[in-house]
Amino acid sequence: MDNVASLHTDLIDSRNGYTKALEIAGDTGMTGLFGEMIALRNDHSATLAKLLEKGGKSADAQGSFMTTVHKSVMSFQSLFGDLSERILPGLIDGEKRILKSYDEALASGGLTGDVQVELKKQIDVVHGVIAKMQDRYASYEAANA
Repeated sequence: MDNVASLHTDLIDSRNGYTKALEIAGDTGMTGLFGEMIALRNDHSATLAKLLEKGGKSADAQGSFMTTVHKSVMSFQSLFGDLSERILPGLIDGEKRILKSYDEALASGGLTGDVQVELKKQIDVVHGVIAKMQDRYASYEAANA
């Protein structure tokens, strides 16, 4: 369950980055995506927190140092223009790193069936998010070619 706890922390850190992005996004059209990602991270992290507690582990609701990194990246991005679709490749890379955390949690073994089922369910959702971001970026590129 240690890797599940690490995954939980990664989700909190990611949510905090998306929260910062939403704060500074203005009227870029990305606010809907940022809001969706915050809600998704809240849902997934809350579910994992319950499973961790059920397994005798505590869940850190604050995140880690990476929260600061994610917030700084969003602030830095905003210095060079609005947080528009041009930042989608970075978000996609971040989501792929989240998938690696899921894979590590699943590979760690010793997980109960309900934890495995939940992780696989969340993985499917993240794959859908990545596909949606990729489609949105492709449309953005086509419109700006």
